Amino acid sequence: MIRKSLQDDTAGHAHGWDPDASTTAYAISDSDISGASDNEFVTVMVRSGNPVFCAAASADARLFGVYCNSPPGNSAILDYIITKIPGHVVTSTLSQSSSSSTSSSTPSSSPPSASTQDIGTQDNRSISTQDETASEFP
Repeated sequence: MIRKSLQDDTAGHAHGWDPDASTTAYAISDSDISGASDNEFVTVMVRSGNPVFCAAASADARLFGVYCNSPPGNSAILDYIITKIPGHVVTSTLSQSSSSSTSSSTPSSSPPSASTQDIGTQDNRSISTQDETASEFP
């Protein structure tokens, strides 16, 4: 993980951060964005005089986008964290699909394998296990 800040100054402007109370999207250049887009995540926070919510989106090597719901004011500071996931880490996606029924009364051909309560219990056990094994973090 790498934590960085960009000020509304010459150095920040050189990296694409130039809040002016009218712009809501920024292309931020950073040489630490160098891996595959699925192995790097950027989290942003903007410190501004006005309340503003911003999110990051990966774009390309050495570049990511910052998109805000309202324009950050002059002198706003962009804080961001680059999280690089090592290539050997196995990732998985937990998703639950929902289907809307039509006027047909035909039952679904495959019932769900676990109830929502069972899924919640499994998630809680997984979190507990992860908490116990994450000893490398202070």
